[in-house]
Amino acid sequence: MAQVIPFHRKTMSLTVSFTDVDHFAEICCIIARWIAEKGYVDRVERLNHDTVRVHLKLA
Repeated sequence: MAQVIPFHRKTMSLTVSFTDVDHFAEICCIIARWIAEKGYVDRVERLNHDTVRVHLKLA
């Protein structure tokens, strides 16, 4: 299960918090790969054991 915290315009990022930390790394990789293939992601930053911040490319 994942919770997406609303998009932050100033940092051009969104934050995703996971409740299933057992599969955290695997889920992050799948999400990051899918979004990166679409060309939207600049980088993915791990904030702690269950949260990542996805930095988006400017249009």
